[in-house]
Amino acid sequence: MKTALLLEKLEGQLATLRQRCAPVAQFATLSARFDRHLFQTRATTLQA
Repeated sequence: MKTALLLEKLEGQLATLRQRCAPVAQFATLSARFDRHLFQTRATTLQA
């Protein structure tokens, strides 16, 4: 019961986050992403 409620709450929070990030998800930046030292990517756009 608790697990189902927590999962439902998490899904709602993820949906809200997805909606809030959508407008900037495809914007390009002038340089590689800030996390280039953590991940092997030089992409300048966010990818889902």
